[in-house]
Amino acid sequence: AEKTGVCRDFAHLAISLCRAMNIPARYCSGYLGDIGVPDAGFDDFCAWFEVYLDGNWYTFDARYNVPRIGRVLMVRGNDASDVAMITSFGAYELSGFRVWSLELADGEGNDALLEQLSVRPHPQHRGLGAQPSLSPCGEGVNRLI
Repeated sequence: AEKTGVCRDFAHLAISLCRAMNIPARYCSGYLGDIGVPDAGFDDFCAWFEVYLDGNWYTFDARYNVPRIGRVLMVRGNDASDVAMITSFGAYELSGFRVWSLELADGEGNDALLEQLSVRPHPQHRGLGAQPSLSPCGEGVNRLI
């Protein structure tokens, strides 16, 4: 055995151990910003897991095992194959991608930023030349801060 793995592997192992003890657990994946220690590197795609205890879901990271700031949740499911972030058919080439996360100090300016982050374009306005209209994200939407 190589005794190596990536965050997805560690999350799957931890989920399996939890489920073996009848503890509900689910796979999560997204981006881990460059805030905090240990340094995850720029644009770090990351996997972690959540465990259901006493009526609440709690986040755990089998890779780092320390609280992190800037986690951006993209998908949740039973395992990685259940919630692939990208499924492609045929050849493709990603020419660029960036994710930024910023730590904001508590202050008055955060309310305006949260208001801006609480709206998103309607999916039907994706065509060329269409003017996007905005709709509230609703409760439970993960925010970047």
